[in-house]
Amino acid sequence: AAKPILLLTVSDTPRTDFDSIKDYFDAFLKKKPQGKIVEGKITLGQNWAMDAGVYEFTMGADGSKVKARYSFVYAFEDGYWRIAHHHSSVMPEGLLAAGPYDPSSS
Repeated sequence: AAKPILLLTVSDTPRTDFDSIKDYFDAFLKKKPQGKIVEGKITLGQNWAMDAGVYEFTMGADGSKVKARYSFVYAFEDGYWRIAHHHSSVMPEGLLAAGPYDPSSS
C-alpha cells in the first residue's frame, strides 16, 4: 500500500517502509515459523478487505510458541492486494506466563 504501517507481535518498532518491513520478515523467517489461524473473520469492502482474529506460530528453530491477536487491512491498488495495515499483539495470558516485564532487558 502507499503508506503501510505494521505493528508486529515480536517487535517494539513500528515498520512503515519497505526496507524495515522486509528486515522484520527476513529475521522472523529465520526462526522457521509455522503458523495457524486459531480463529479469524474476513470482512470484504470495495477495494479493501480486513482479516482479524487469533493466530499461533510455532518456531521450528526452537519449538517455542507465540499466540497472538492479529488484524490485517488490505487495499486493492494497481491490480494487486497490498497490506495497508497490520497489527499483532501477544495474547495477555502469554504476557503473564512470561513473567513480570523488565524494561532493562529490552
